[in-house]
Amino acid sequence: MPRRNRGKWALMAGSALLLATIGYVRAVESAGNDETEARVVSPPDRAVLLSGNIEIIAQSPDGKLELDGKPCRCEPFTSPLCVTQVWLDPGVHELRIGNRRTEFVVALNEQEHDGPRDWKIYRFHPMESGESGDHRCGACHELQLEGDLMRVAGLPRAEACLECHDKAKLQAIESHRLQSPEACTTCHSIHGSPRKRLLKESFPESPGHRGKS
Repeated sequence: MPRRNRGKWALMAGSALLLATIGYVRAVESAGNDETEARVVSPPDRAVLLSGNIEIIAQSPDGKLELDGKPCRCEPFTSPLCVTQVWLDPGVHELRIGNRRTEFVVALNEQEHDGPRDWKIYRFHPMESGESGDHRCGACHELQLEGDLMRVAGLPRAEACLECHDKAKLQAIESHRLQSPEACTTCHSIHGSPRKRLLKESFPESPGHRGKS
């Protein structure tokens, strides 16, 4: 084969190999993104819960969620959100989305539960039990109706926190700097925390919080 043709074929083979490699990497990244999209938001993995009234919040691209080996019926929210409220007996329970697995335990009290000793007690922001999902979620979140389904906005409504929490009391007692209620979620986890006042693991220190975490 002439040298010029050998160089041409080598260039074509190299280009084909590069395109195949790029395609493989993109496929792997896409699969990884799909996998990370499926997750349980609440309750957290290895959480100890002090009430059997459980609010399950998950992201399930195919709408499938299993609790203790049985399918859960999600309330009418847009995909991938899956929300359902259940009552569970004390003991260890398991949630599954695809091959993702989350375990948690419902405790009799703070001292008695069936989970390992290193599992932490989680507390949650109160929700109205017995109400439909749009009422429970809509107490804090902006909701948008899309056909027969509800879409939950990513950030809480601007006035949501201060509808229940008195701004003057917060500023006087906790020395909060309340530039905007959205800033509440900078320090506080509305979907559960093992720390006092639903504080996140790391948060900007303020005079009202210093030494109280």
